[in-house]
Amino acid sequence: MKSLLLIISLCLTANVIAAQEEERYTEEEIAAIDEFMAAQVEVYMGRYDKAIPMLMDIHKKDRQNGMVVFELAKAYEATEDYSNADKYGEIATRLLPDNIWVKLYYGKLMIRMEKYEEGAEMFKQLSSLDPSDQSHVENYAKCLINSRQQNDALKALQNWEKLNGVNERLSRLMYQIYVNKNDASGAERELVKLADAFPGDTRILNNLATFYINKGEKEKAKKIYETILEVNPNHTEANAAMIAISPEEDTDGPFLRTLLPIIERQDVNIDLKVKSLIPYVEEYAENVDQASGEALLQLTETLTLIHPEEAKAHSVRGDVLFLSGDKMAAIKSYQKTLDLDDTNYMVWLQLMQSLDEENQLKELASVSMDAIDFFPNKVDAYYYYALAENGQGNTSNAMDYLQEAMLIAGRDLKLKNDLMSEMARSYMIEGNLARAQSTIDQALSESAEKNPNALEVKGDILAAEGKRAEAITFWKKAQDLGSTRKSLLTKLNQ
Repeated sequence: MKSLLLIISLCLTANVIAAQEEERYTEEEIAAIDEFMAAQVEVYMGRYDKAIPMLMDIHKKDRQNGMVVFELAKAYEATEDYSNADKYGEIATRLLPDNIWVKLYYGKLMIRMEKYEEGAEMFKQLSSLDPSDQSHVENYAKCLINSRQQNDALKALQNWEKLNGVNERLSRLMYQIYVNKNDASGAERELVKLADAFPGDTRILNNLATFYINKGEKEKAKKIYETILEVNPNHTEANAAMIAISPEEDTDGPFLRTLLPIIERQDVNIDLKVKSLIPYVEEYAENVDQASGEALLQLTETLTLIHPEEAKAHSVRGDVLFLSGDKMAAIKSYQKTLDLDDTNYMVWLQLMQSLDEENQLKELASVSMDAIDFFPNKVDAYYYYALAENGQGNTSNAMDYLQEAMLIAGRDLKLKNDLMSEMARSYMIEGNLARAQSTIDQALSESAEKNPNALEVKGDILAAEGKRAEAITFWKKAQDLGSTRKSLLTKLNQ
């Protein structure tokens, strides 16, 4: 009720000055007060269908009463009649040119209506009336940005800063302007300025370090992380980042195990942990060594124990198991990953590859069919399904999917070569060795004999023709190019 009385008193101020001087109201003024109070009661109760006609009637009697127009604008806005809210809000700013609350209301209305140039004008006036208010210049700058006047927005923010000092919200807005302009040096200056203005604030320092990491400037990032650790030696992100950006020669097993305390912490975000591990998993993929492998296996096992319901934990665990050669364990990790989150196709692909290499054809057929259902445009899934079906003697079904996959493979020559190789296998299983030979020879020619899948199929066809010595030559070539399929090793060891 106090707010209602305050509004009434504001409304009356402009109209009853003369009456106050005489210390009495006229009957007309008293009647106007009664009408306005009645309209405000309707507003207060949310009955705008009644309040608006009442306010409009008062406005018609006194068109110079800015407060009535102001209340009318707000009532229209409450009913989502933004056109009339705009109309009467603009009139209110003209009738009450020095009223900060009217300008603030109209400026925010303009932002809501995405009329940013009009909003910019209101907040520019407000900034002039109160140069120290950070919110006015912030809204002014945002309106200018949305009006594609980024340079003017930057100038306004810089002028405010000269008068009032560094403000984090405004500095971040200036940082975003520089990012939008692809001005990396300007963006860096803003983050450095914030770090200098708030020394010891680890959150701000961490933002600066992350900026350097994203730019690939690891040495600069390292110095900032060192500063963070001087302030807080137990800062989790800084400790993890220092390990992640350390020189590659320090990726041995004992060094990797220094990540264990971070991995074991329940309060550390899973994304941070995975991000810390990825560089070492990638290094392990390039240079497999026992010490690193054992360390990564320990770390990822701990990760899955600490975060058993996080798909990312099981996914990275699967990758390490796959690289270490334990494909069956990798399969279980990938399956667990998909149980938790089946939206990442790369996990499906790793699972299908693992099942293929372990010659788990029945499971491969099931998984690849599910992958096709989830990702109907992913050619690899069709390939693995056809491979599994061929392996189980279902060549007709395999050929249907191979032909469909050819239609969606586009310009992916590697995948098309795999599909052609599997077609040759279908022909071989059906006993059409002549067509199998011509098809696989075309695949080998197009791949310059660099596709291990095509080389293995060529060996299979030769073996079917009774030419085992020649077959072994092609199987060994496939092995030399990286194929680790159990089916291939079995054929070589017979």
